[in-house]
Amino acid sequence: MITLVKKIPAKFERTVLEEYYKFFQNQNGERDILNRNLKFTMDKEKLTDKELHNKSFMDSRKTLENEHNDFTFLIVFNAEDRIQSVARIYITKEYIHICDIVYTNYPDVAEKLQLLNEIVQKVEEIASLNEQEIVFEIPTNERIATRFATTCGYRHMAGDKDTYRTELFIKHIEKREINEQTLNRKQRKEFN
Repeated sequence: MITLVKKIPAKFERTVLEEYYKFFQNQNGERDILNRNLKFTMDKEKLTDKELHNKSFMDSRKTLENEHNDFTFLIVFNAEDRIQSVARIYITKEYIHICDIVYTNYPDVAEKLQLLNEIVQKVEEIASLNEQEIVFEIPTNERIATRFATTCGYRHMAGDKDTYRTELFIKHIEKREINEQTLNRKQRKEFN
């Protein structure tokens, strides 16, 4: 099941905050040697100087706060309603930007590909309603996601990998009629 929300539900905040913290540690090139035992909370009153001066921790809190509601979180749940993955997306009239994806269940390669497929299919479905482009931002060390994007028809956009530690991929999605079948249903009929 996939849900779109502006704020992460409170019961999942700690888990998602921890995963975004790990994500931003990687992006910021930091390792957690001295800053262990952080309080993963969104309650600012409970934070100590250790948390307040940790860049990756504050970046992860800022991401979850979504202060101006600019972003939408796409949350993937498994059959037992456990959160498996969160993608942060930014939607405009012209494009949908998949900013980052974190995984809460430590997936193996096959599971990761399945989650990426679910996320990208949902974003492509949204983009097909308004004939938007999708910009997929992938960390430079994410080989699985990079291969997945190129296999799904995303074109690599040139950029400065050293500065941003991410690569951008783009794909234009054709508009479909509201009552038209989704790509998934079309493909299934071909195989039957």
